[in-house]
Amino acid sequence: MPDESAVRKWATLRTTTALVRSTRAHARAMQAEHYADEVIEIVDTDPDPVRARIRMDDRKWVSSKLAPKKYGGKIETENRTRVATDNPLAALMERIATSGNKIYDRRS
Repeated sequence: MPDESAVRKWATLRTTTALVRSTRAHARAMQAEHYADEVIEIVDTDPDPVRARIRMDDRKWVSSKLAPKKYGGKIETENRTRVATDNPLAALMERIATSGNKIYDRRS
């Protein structure tokens, strides 16, 4: 295992490779998993409820920062609504014209 200072130095380099970035991201995800597992252990073993609550909240907070998609408090939704960018009136008139119906223009 590399030393912690070496890993921190690699993280600050502009030439950090994709492998180093993905390895570091994986390590952070595993760290978040570890803290989440500790929450369950604290619940099962700590007899002092106030102390247990503080310890659990700390670990939940760290997990939410390390893996926000999995442990974050916010629920994010993705909107996949398609919005037509063309003129809806022109599109309607085109549909009517291609259907064989006549479009009457009051100006003529």
